[in-house]
Amino acid sequence: MARDQPSWTVERNEGRLIEIAVRSLESPEEVRGFSQAIYDVAIQTSDPILVVDLRDPVVFPEPVAKAVVDLMVRANSVRKKTAILLSDRHAIFGLQLGRLAKQAGDERRRTFTASKELVAWLDGDLSEREKARLRAFVLPKR
Repeated sequence: MARDQPSWTVERNEGRLIEIAVRSLESPEEVRGFSQAIYDVAIQTSDPILVVDLRDPVVFPEPVAKAVVDLMVRANSVRKKTAILLSDRHAIFGLQLGRLAKQAGDERRRTFTASKELVAWLDGDLSEREKARLRAFVLPKR
């Protein structure tokens, strides 16, 4: 990862859609800061919909994985849905994230390896402007 590129970002650019990009999470402390950033944006948004781009990371060490589960559980209370986009080129990471999502327990959170499937799952919950922003966030990559 380039030094000038943040390891994660949390942005709300349109309506209820919160765009989250993760390149790496190196420690439980970093996950806690990341979790707080998501929480801070989500509580200012009515029925937020989180879209997480996790196409870049590698497998999380166990302490980071545990902190990610805690983050997901915390996010359960402040959002309507969460869609997580994974790369189909990182099968082990995808399996790990699927396990972590199940541990956090919530049918309003799903993982996807295809951008178009993610978009289709969220489409009915989004305004036209949110749909356009979602497509700009997830479709042009790879």
